[in-house]
Amino acid sequence: MSTLSAVREFVMSRQLIEETLEPLQRAGKAGYEAFVLWGGRLDSSALQLEFTSAHFPEQTTSKSRDGLLVVVQPGFDSSVCVLAG
Repeated sequence: MSTLSAVREFVMSRQLIEETLEPLQRAGKAGYEAFVLWGGRLDSSALQLEFTSAHFPEQTTSKSRDGLLVVVQPGFDSSVCVLAG
């Protein structure tokens, strides 16, 4: 079982939600997508994950008849995040 599959509660402050929504909505209104990474910490029981930060890497967006594309620019420090699938 992966660590994230054991999490039963995800917590995020209203301020972080608003901070995240602003650039996503701005991109959406222009007809594009945007990419945001959330950072956080697992509590000692590993049942709750609290998101504490939002990272907006420099990115380029485009659209074509095939759909939308977001490319994160080279130089993004991926050590600030953990991706889980």
